[in-house]
Amino acid sequence: MENLRPRQISPNAEARDAEYRTIIERGMQQFDESLLENGMLPYWPGGTSGHAYVTAQAFWAVNEAAKAGFIVPERLPQQLRGALTKFVQRRAPATEFDRVFALFALSQSATTEDFTDDAQEMYLRRSQAGDEGRALLAIALNLIAKEQEQLLREIDVPIKERAFDPLTLTSTTRAEAICTLALRAIAPRIWSPEKQRGLRDRLLTLLSSSASFSTQENLWLLLAFKSLVEAENVEPLKVADMKCLVSRNL
Repeated sequence: MENLRPRQISPNAEARDAEYRTIIERGMQQFDESLLENGMLPYWPGGTSGHAYVTAQAFWAVNEAAKAGFIVPERLPQQLRGALTKFVQRRAPATEFDRVFALFALSQSATTEDFTDDAQEMYLRRSQAGDEGRALLAIALNLIAKEQEQLLREIDVPIKERAFDPLTLTSTTRAEAICTLALRAIAPRIWSPEKQRGLRDRLLTLLSSSASFSTQENLWLLLAFKSLVEAENVEPLKVADMKCLVSRNL
């Protein structure tokens, strides 16, 4: 997401950048302070009961923050990784979707552990993980082409309507965004350029909606859009007057 954030769009760009960095690192510190003995995080700061989805998303965020050069509390990544590993290996309770999400988060980080057998077992139980779980499993199964293609076929269908669920955080829009992200990641290897353009139009239509998106919906839509931009190899913007204020990403 770093490449999507304009940095120099105002005279106070450097001050704002420092402010954002402080806020993010403060959030990492709050994660560390809220960490439970079992390596999980609660739904709300100060809670005493661990939440599997929150724990998996926190590990993903911490991992991405560390990659981007933010200061992360030393014990935090390892503690969260331990909790996610237990979810994946069925050594700690979690829903099937949360197990898949934990596997997805682990797949986005460097790891020496082999979760192939666990992933295959999740694949066999994929009906319990729903369309979002199938999509995330397709991304996590990066080296298992046969299963990926089957999952691709299963999520390349109209998304079933659903109301926002405050417990699982799912919604029609989030499901659409997660499935689009998975399709965008896998389709270039097996779809024709024409069919891929249909996926692009589908995402742009969703982004142009006037709906008021939740934080979860915005997150996954942004990730899907980022994958679209990266795949299209957009030409750098040429600015005639380089004295004007531009983003460093240009």
